[in-house]
Amino acid sequence: MEKLLICSGDSFTDPIFRSAPHPEMDTSWPKWPEIMAKELGMRCINLGRSGSGNEYIYSSLQDAVLKIKDKSRIGLVVAAWSQGFRRDFQICEGGKSGPFSWQSEWNDGMGMRDPFAFGGETQYMDKEHYFKDEANLLFWQEEWIKNAIDVKGWSNERVDAYGDIQGWVRRSMRHFMNLQMMCERYDIPYLQTQMIPLYIDYIRGLPPTEEEIKQGLREPNDNMQYNGNKDKAKEEVNKIILEYDEAIDEKRFFGWPISRELGGFTFNLAYLGGFHDADNDLQISEVDTHPSKLGHELIAKVLLEKYHSVI
Repeated sequence: MEKLLICSGDSFTDPIFRSAPHPEMDTSWPKWPEIMAKELGMRCINLGRSGSGNEYIYSSLQDAVLKIKDKSRIGLVVAAWSQGFRRDFQICEGGKSGPFSWQSEWNDGMGMRDPFAFGGETQYMDKEHYFKDEANLLFWQEEWIKNAIDVKGWSNERVDAYGDIQGWVRRSMRHFMNLQMMCERYDIPYLQTQMIPLYIDYIRGLPPTEEEIKQGLREPNDNMQYNGNKDKAKEEVNKIILEYDEAIDEKRFFGWPISRELGGFTFNLAYLGGFHDADNDLQISEVDTHPSKLGHELIAKVLLEKYHSVI
């Protein structure tokens, strides 16, 4: 029985990521969830969406797990956590209620040659025509599940207009714990990692996005200013993280306790390198620090090693 690898994250995970500073660049290389799934012999369900925060990441994974009726079909869940100060919100216009068996519903559609519109044409669900191409088949099976949990109904803002960094970090800690408890409840193998820094960029002063620089809206060094006491904020954030130290399963949370001051790390800084490094082949470019093709291959390699060591 083919199992599912279900992943969620932000732009470091997004299967259709596009580089803002380099819009002409072909970034269609396999992303790390796809590489992991192929290595593990699993079907990849990549829920990553650029700009997303941790509420979306947790919610999309929970929705996927709860929608899949036969939990034994899930071979692995991976959460690649994002910045804690982002705001996610959902507009519920679609999706199906209640658990469903994606395999049986898919087979019903294939058996009845259900029609669907794509590319300005009517296609049919059968292996004699459009789905003769294995790539088309795999793409639409993944889209089938994404549509069922309505991932397209989510939007996000870079900074939550309400709350403070301490509250946003605590909110993320709850998401970390909830994912752990859900997977333990259903006996689902899982991994977590803090893919990019949770809080420090906000305290240091958020730099402009690549898109803002490209459009001339902000200068490269025009950072947002944190108005509070930075040292005190970092101290309070670290205390909040330590409150969860005994509860989090650090064997399955790669990089825990995520703060360098506490002996942890974030994935991108530990493995993909720092910012503005022109000679770093693991990143797209000096001005776009998202993982390159080599970067995604490294992410998959490291997470696979972690998977084999603990699961």
